[in-house]
Parts: sequence; C-alpha cells; structure tokens
Amino acid sequence: MGIIDEIKNRYRSGSLLIKLIFVNVGIFLVVKLTMFVLMLAGIDARVVTDMVELPSAWSAVLVRPWTLVTYMFMHGDLMHIFFNMLCLYWMGLVFMEFNTPKQLVALYVLSGLMGAAFYLMAYNLLPGFAGASSGLVGASASVLGVLVAACMRAPNYRINLLFIGSVALKWVAIVMVVLGVISFDGSNLGGHIAHAGGAVMGVIYALLLRRGLDITKGINRMIDRLTDLFERRPKPMGEPVQGGRYHYGKPENGNAAKSTKSDSDDLRSQYVTKEQAEVDAILEKIKVSGYASLSQEEKKRIFTAGKKN
Repeated sequence: MGIIDEIKNRYRSGSLLIKLIFVNVGIFLVVKLTMFVLMLAGIDARVVTDMVELPSAWSAVLVRPWTLVTYMFMHGDLMHIFFNMLCLYWMGLVFMEFNTPKQLVALYVLSGLMGAAFYLMAYNLLPGFAGASSGLVGASASVLGVLVAACMRAPNYRINLLFIGSVALKWVAIVMVVLGVISFDGSNLGGHIAHAGGAVMGVIYALLLRRGLDITKGINRMIDRLTDLFERRPKPMGEPVQGGRYHYGKPENGNAAKSTKSDSDDLRSQYVTKEQAEVDAILEKIKVSGYASLSQEEKKRIFTAGKKN
C-alpha cells in the first residue's frame, strides 16, 4: 500500500476530529507548496495568501467572503499549525467525552466565525486600529472555542500533561488565556482579539447548551447539505431515489407479503421435517441396537431434541 493510499484510509477511518486535523494539514501543505512553486516562477506568492486569509477591511471581505471560513483552516508556519492541531486534538478528545463529534466540528466553525467578527470590528471600529490593515490566518479562535466549552462543561476533568502530570482542565484554560495575554508584543493585536472572540463563542455554546439549546444544529444541517452535494451514495434496491430520499415499493394487495410469509413457512416446515426424520432414525437405532450403540453426535442430537419437546 502506497503512502497516499494509507493517508486516504486513515482519513476515511478516522473520527471527525481526525478529519478536521487532516483538512487543516492538507490545506496548509497545498497552500505552502503552491506559494513555493509561484516563487520559483517569479510570481508574487501573496496572490495565494490573499485568497485564503481574512482581510481586515470590510470592503475586501465583501469581495472575498469565503475568507471568513478559509482563514480558520490556514496557518502561517509549521510551528503555528503544530501547536494549534496538538491543542485541537487533546481538547477535542475531552470535548467529545460530553458532546458529539458533529457538535465539535460545528463549534469549531462557529468559534472561527466569532473570531472573525471580533477581528473585523476591532479593525473597523476601534480608534487604535485607524488606518491599519492586516490579514488573519489560523485556527486559534476555533481551538479556544472548543477548549473553553469543554472547560465549562467539565472544569475539574483531569488530563495528563507531559513533565507536569495530572491537571484539572480549568487550569489549562486559565494558563492558555494568561499566556495569550502576556505574550502580546503589539504586533498581533488583531489576532489576540480574534482569539477572544473564539473563547466568547465557547462560553455562549456551553451556557445555551445547559438550557437545552444547541446552537450547532444549524451549522450541522448546512455541513450535511454541502457533504451531500459531493458525496456519492450507492443506489438502493427498489425504486429510484426521489427528492434525496429512498422510496421502496409496497406490495400490492398484500400479495408480496403473503408470498414472503408462505416461503418462510415452507422453509421452516422443510427444516422441521428434516430434523424430525433424523430424530426418528436415531430412535429406531436405539430400538434395534440399544442406547449404547449411538455415537456421541447422535446422543447429543437426541438430547437436544428432548429438551425442545
């Protein structure tokens, strides 16, 4: 099996969490390789990043609205994607202890969208960003949304950290937030604000879920519809697919049902007759030669038949 086939099999057999990580890594590799080829050809690689990163100007977002989603699947460098995917994997496992994988994917998207909203509002409404322009990439807002939601659901859930040992999930969340604040050096304020947006979505999701409201349902329905567009489904036995649903023919006047029942009865009758014939033959052997003449298989068969009667 080749490396490509193995990757395909791992993707197909993996959970939605694994698929989400595969998508992030795959997009990162494709974009970086494309940028590398363009640079060798003497073409400005910014043409690629401009297509996937979220611009800070409203006017640019209106021209490239897809960047509201693509930015959360793209990363700046290898360390960026490594730490984000590592955190997504561990926090995703904890999240799925109490939620479904589909809720994980939907919250990932919702947290990314909230991060994008915070980012755009900051650059277009706050005085500190007047005249500034930038681009946003990374899954940090989405990952923080998952982390915060998991922490609010099970704050005392204990996880084992390398070199540290068992730690309550709430302390992991607190440390990550604090590190995010103290690591700010003035160069990525918009990114930090986007992270805050993702965390806020995690809080909203957890609070509403406690009241019985799952805000991920709408996103999941949308994802299902998009998946249906690209997914081949095997044609079922029976009538053709109509309106995206399978319809099976019904027996007319109950004839099909009667026929099925009759066939089943005939099969059962044949089985019972054969079994009875074998028992009768064993009984005849006992009559002629005595019980001691029976083989172990025959003794077992007569004993089984006696238990049924």
